[in-house]
Amino acid sequence: VAQTLVDSLDTLWMMGFHEEFHRAAEWAEANLNFDKDLNVNYFETSIRHLGGLLSAYVFSQRPGLLLKAIDLAQRLAQAFPQLASPGPGPGAAPRRAGSTASAGWA
Repeated sequence: VAQTLVDSLDTLWMMGFHEEFHRAAEWAEANLNFDKDLNVNYFETSIRHLGGLLSAYVFSQRPGLLLKAIDLAQRLAQAFPQLASPGPGPGAAPRRAGSTASAGWA
């Protein structure tokens, strides 16, 4: 959801489009919801959503963006349950809060 918007936040800031940045950031803070029951591409979600939120926070210091990044990072961390206890290998992908599933290629 809103992958391109989140991924472009840092670009808007660096190009000096601060009005557009704040409008997009307000939308993201109010509407981004990562509590979905679906499989996602871990790499793309990490670099586009998580990276976009974190870089936008670094530039703007908007706490709402950091809160969204923390929420997403905690959900993505579920893909690596072996860090906390034995379980599925690194092919696991987050689905919804508290569950993982191994990717077919892993």
